Amino acid sequence: MAAASSSQQDDNRHSLYRSNQTCRDLASSFRSRVLFSKGDEVAFKPKAVNGEQTSDWILGEVAAVLGEGKSRRYKVIDIEPDDQSKQKEYRSSASSMIPITPESQASTLKDYEPGQTVLALYPQTTTFYKAEVHGTTTPGKVDLKFEGENDSTTLQQVDRRYVIEYRQ
Repeated sequence: MAAASSSQQDDNRHSLYRSNQTCRDLASSFRSRVLFSKGDEVAFKPKAVNGEQTSDWILGEVAAVLGEGKSRRYKVIDIEPDDQSKQKEYRSSASSMIPITPESQASTLKDYEPGQTVLALYPQTTTFYKAEVHGTTTPGKVDLKFEGENDSTTLQQVDRRYVIEYRQ
């Protein structure tokens, strides 16, 4: 009987593994099926150039849609609010982009739970960093503790629409 129980546990573990893998595959598939349009605001992760490591997600705008179907790519511009002459263009796929909710729809976004890990636009920058949600004390804003902040009491407030799902 113990052997049957052990076999059943193995089957359950394998079933759970397949189920988790299926969920990851579906999430990845869903992300790659998101279609973006010219003018959409996005967080995107530029590809590494010449072996450089890029780990930061940056705020961008879709400048053009290139191709169709599986070969669809996007021309995305890095939004530099102070100096338009420094704008860079990148080519990206949907899997390297996260949509930013338009300001007109920001009130429809659900609150994140305290303790949840997210990506958030660091104040006065165009870069998204890993942060931990501490709550929402002001409507439409999220209180966050950014990873790497030296003062453990420092919380930053970020517009809810610039707080997005965490991805590496």
